[in-house]
Amino acid sequence: MGVPEPSQNGRTDATRVYHLGQRDTYIVVAQLSPEFTARVVDRWQELEVQAAALLRLLLHLRC
Repeated sequence: MGVPEPSQNGRTDATRVYHLGQRDTYIVVAQLSPEFTARVVDRWQELEVQAAALLRLLLHLRC
């Protein structure tokens, strides 16, 4: 969808605007920013470690 927007030279140019959900926004940003992607992967790994520790605790308590 194009949105009219004044440009530097006084003309009105159309700017393309995208309306994305949170997931798709993260995907676009991850493609454009290696730093963002690294932070997402780091957090993902932290959560996997926490989930594994919780599972071990639950299995230990069950015995």
